[in-house]
Amino acid sequence: IMETIHLTYMLVGIGLFFSLAASLVLITVLIKEFLAPVSILSNGARAISNGDLELDLPVFAKDELGELSTIFNLMTRRLRNRLTELTVLYNLTQKASTTHSQREIFELAAENLQQHLSAEQAGTVWVGSAESDTELYISDSLEPAEVEEIKKCARTSLKTCRETLETDQTTGKHILCLPLFFEDRKFGAIYLVFAQDRFLSKQGFSDDEKNFMDTLRHHLGLIIENQRLFEEAITDGLTKLYLRRFFLATLDKEISRSKRYQLDLGLLLLDIDNFKKFNDTYGHQAGDYVLRETAQRITENIRAVDTPGRYGGEEIALLLPQTNIKEAFLVAERIRKAIDGSEYTFRNTSMKVNVSIGVTSLHLRNLTMEELIDEADRALYTAKSKGRNQVRIAPEAM
Repeated sequence: IMETIHLTYMLVGIGLFFSLAASLVLITVLIKEFLAPVSILSNGARAISNGDLELDLPVFAKDELGELSTIFNLMTRRLRNRLTELTVLYNLTQKASTTHSQREIFELAAENLQQHLSAEQAGTVWVGSAESDTELYISDSLEPAEVEEIKKCARTSLKTCRETLETDQTTGKHILCLPLFFEDRKFGAIYLVFAQDRFLSKQGFSDDEKNFMDTLRHHLGLIIENQRLFEEAITDGLTKLYLRRFFLATLDKEISRSKRYQLDLGLLLLDIDNFKKFNDTYGHQAGDYVLRETAQRITENIRAVDTPGRYGGEEIALLLPQTNIKEAFLVAERIRKAIDGSEYTFRNTSMKVNVSIGVTSLHLRNLTMEELIDEADRALYTAKSKGRNQVRIAPEAM
């Protein structure tokens, strides 16, 4: 009997021991399962407090902790988006305070939108005149069919004052246009081109993407309106090119900068061939049309950092920072061909327009502004005397 009792106690003790061990193991596992996600959440919160918004937490299970991790990731994603918005707006404000070019601000905004929305291509569309917001120009060199599709989308966007998403029936790509306006004044639009499969996985844009576009568009309108008021004081009303006084001040500043940092600097002087005949044959309004369209062709074929100015009458000057003589010649030839190949139609009358261009560059020489202009002017005279509709380089710059 005693042996049986001892055996029973022993079995009970062993049972209790294993039960206790199993309980301890189970408690340890449960604690680890609970504490690991909590520890990760704690580390994630600490990382965010230190400025790391790129962290994404793993979702362990579909429970309360898993839901907390999901919400945490959503929070950090939205914080990243807000930080991107603030960074973009800050960069635009900085650019607006350091440049006199609306085009540079437009293009910076387009680049940021392209990156944020994962677009294949981005660019700007400009309203040609304050009287008509249907006369649009694109600052990029694109295929004619693509240009028309983008202009069509931009017109709809400017008409409704809302972002417009259309599909190019030829290529299947998607075109998004964001109108840029302030009150009742319309400046143009930013366009983005997306791949065919961009919207297969989801319909349209997310709420964060829409908010980003609306915020950017609103601030751009304010920035560009302020820029417009400034530009009205320094630009020619007809051609929208910079006035001679402002152009010469910019040229003088760029010459000093180029000498200081040993950079090259290109200068073009352009004259419309036989311009007087347009005024005499078709009237002064036709001459104004030729000047305005020629200025637009020039703007479409230069960089945002280049400075075009109306030098006098039908003469236009162009400043090309950090551009050597070979590159300046290529720019001049591109402009000449663009004007030569353009269709000028005024009141149902087709007109042929050509230009002659003189080119020079600083080329690390110690020239004054007057000497550099004189070189370009003599090169222009050579182009006119040798038959017009051509580009000539100043011999001193070779």
